[in-house]
Amino acid sequence: MPRLFIPSVPDKEIRLTGKEARYILRVLRRRKGDELTLFDSKGNSYRAVITETGRKEATASIKETLHPKTESPLGLILLQAVLKGQKMDLVIRKTTELGVKEIIPVISERTEVRETGKLSRWRKIAVEAGQQSGRTVVPEIQNPVGLMDFFSSAMGQGAPAKLSPPLKGIILYEQDGISIRKAAEDLSAEGVNDPSTVFLLVGPEGGFTPEEAEAAVRVGLKKVYLGERTLRAETAAIAGAAVLQSLLGDMR
Repeated sequence: MPRLFIPSVPDKEIRLTGKEARYILRVLRRRKGDELTLFDSKGNSYRAVITETGRKEATASIKETLHPKTESPLGLILLQAVLKGQKMDLVIRKTTELGVKEIIPVISERTEVRETGKLSRWRKIAVEAGQQSGRTVVPEIQNPVGLMDFFSSAMGQGAPAKLSPPLKGIILYEQDGISIRKAAEDLSAEGVNDPSTVFLLVGPEGGFTPEEAEAAVRVGLKKVYLGERTLRAETAAIAGAAVLQSLLGDMR
């Protein structure tokens, strides 16, 4: 059954226009009487039936509220240094499939992309990946923020409650650190229970500076070394998310 993200489902009848209608009518070639699944930004999911179609719009009627269990109990937040070209697209798509709850693009000292106008594109990719993977919640893609500014916020200087220090999570660091399994065991021992928030910090193509790595440790993150093979930044983000879901999330 095709799935479609709707920011909000106000009532029993849903009018589909614009890109949603094009996707249903032209891409999927659905017609009157066909079923589809709708999901919104609040984790709700519904079985609906197309009741009317036109050249550029369609109407769907909600028949049933669904309760799929596709969201991980691990509240994984990816702090990803902004990558060049389509690498960031890949990270957002694949980590959304892997169940991240939120993605915060960060600007570190060695980040080559200092400004970006791709935020709307990244959010669209997250919606597409959420639809494809059967998720009921699309991860929120935040505005890019300076890494050190984020650390200052996390240490309580105007920080929202969910960022109260110390942060729970890991920084992937190519020079030294503990194993990701040991970090997960330590996080569990420190009280990371379901549901919980865990941060995964991944650097840019050139990696983190030693000063940035030490600043991450000061705010509570654990340095993790992934081994002797050198991973590309986008590979490290995907691998880190997958292993944390395996050790702490719903891939156990």
